[in-house]
Amino acid sequence: MNLRTWYGVRRLYEARFRERVLLMLVVIAALYYVIWSVVQWVTLTPTALRFDFVNYFGGAQAAAHGTDIYADFKRSWGIESWVVAYIYPPFFALLLAPLTSLGLVAAARIWLLVVHAAFLVALALILRIHPELSHSGRRLFLLASFTFMPVYLNLKFQQVATLWLLLLTATLWAALRRRSGLAGVFIAAAASLKVSPIFLIPLFARLSRWRIAVLGSLTLVGVTVVSMLAAPGSWQFFTVVLPRIGLGTANWDNGSIDGLVSRIVELAPGLFGGATQVVAKVTIVTAAVVVIG
Repeated sequence: MNLRTWYGVRRLYEARFRERVLLMLVVIAALYYVIWSVVQWVTLTPTALRFDFVNYFGGAQAAAHGTDIYADFKRSWGIESWVVAYIYPPFFALLLAPLTSLGLVAAARIWLLVVHAAFLVALALILRIHPELSHSGRRLFLLASFTFMPVYLNLKFQQVATLWLLLLTATLWAALRRRSGLAGVFIAAAASLKVSPIFLIPLFARLSRWRIAVLGSLTLVGVTVVSMLAAPGSWQFFTVVLPRIGLGTANWDNGSIDGLVSRIVELAPGLFGGATQVVAKVTIVTAAVVVIG
């Protein structure tokens, strides 16, 4: 029995039929994304905001009133402190501060629109960066994007990841077009929302794109200084939050390499005897070095 002779299977060997099937799947996935997003936006409640966004909002409220952005973190830090406190750079809290006057739910609705817009623009920009992709390649990319579970987790918890994705994509777009100033600004903006993109600076330096690395560093320093002046006490992000923030990385929601290593250490603290912690730290640093290249 030759499966290729079956009608449905045989049609898949026809290029035009495959294109139509892919297009149909993309349309279905996009419709699901739209319906899911609209339902979430319309039915948003304070209970649904009890994870990430309520922490963003708390930090933004503190920034708006000139109080300690990291007060909640200092009061409750521990193995899961990241769940119940603002732990991001001060710039992000200042960025959201204007929304706090609208109240939690209204602010979250506006924030969700920004999150969706960032995701869609990032997809368009990625496709623009890769003009060599065929129609099938573009449709496969869109299908994968609209069915990617972490996208829906990001939306469910109102996380900053899509804005971060847009800034990283914009950095690559600017770098490919030799617009070093823009690339530096995008790196600085991304690292001011979440620290991880700071690793792009040594990466560009290694690629001999020194102008991007230097401009990104200077812009990041400038944004950080202005943020610290605008939010007194925000220097504690570097002296209090960052040194302790690793305590929550073993949570199963953390899909990063350091999260995986932290979970292994938590489950088997004596795996390498007294050297377990050292081995874990070396593994995480080695992974970072490998990523940077």
